[in-house]
Amino acid sequence: MCCESLQLLFSSADGEVIAIHYCVKQGADPNIKNSKNNSALLIAANRGHWAVVDALIKYNANVHVCNDDGATPLYQAASNGHGSVVQRLVAANADLEARTKNQSTPLVSAARNGKSDSVLALLELGAKVNSGNGMGATPLHLAAFASHAECVRILLDKGANTKLAIKRGALAGTVAHEVASMGPLVLSTLLLQHDNSRCIMAIISCIH
Repeated sequence: MCCESLQLLFSSADGEVIAIHYCVKQGADPNIKNSKNNSALLIAANRGHWAVVDALIKYNANVHVCNDDGATPLYQAASNGHGSVVQRLVAANADLEARTKNQSTPLVSAARNGKSDSVLALLELGAKVNSGNGMGATPLHLAAFASHAECVRILLDKGANTKLAIKRGALAGTVAHEVASMGPLVLSTLLLQHDNSRCIMAIISCIH
């Protein structure tokens, strides 16, 4: 690995866009990876450095690249709540439904982590609202289980199916069980914020 390519990786992590331009012009490979197969674009997306992401895309960095876990730049950006980076990567034809080795999608991860900006951006860009992980857990299941009220609200607004059930694992059951477990304070907040409060009331009533 030449010194310019090594510097490219460091600059991607630090958000130093001027250094990115310099390194590439000096011969650095924009698709260089570190020991864990994280490319410069993966690193920049993970940290939310949108200007570095723009520069690397300009230099034809691979938006479909995966690290050792099977995570793409879009997955990393979504998982960490970097909505502006999500939009840039999708505009560069990143795959909204690309799965990691454990069958998680960008939307699944964003919902599980409570990253509402990413959840909204992904859905508005065309992500499948009911696409589950390897256990069958949908973004709505995971957001409800973790008490991420804003993510639950967004997913319901975008038409998430409340009747899908997980048949195995720690999340076994329907969305109704997960929403009901969120507690009265979170539920009352949802009822006040969500346009279709009867939908949430119907979910709650399923377990009574």
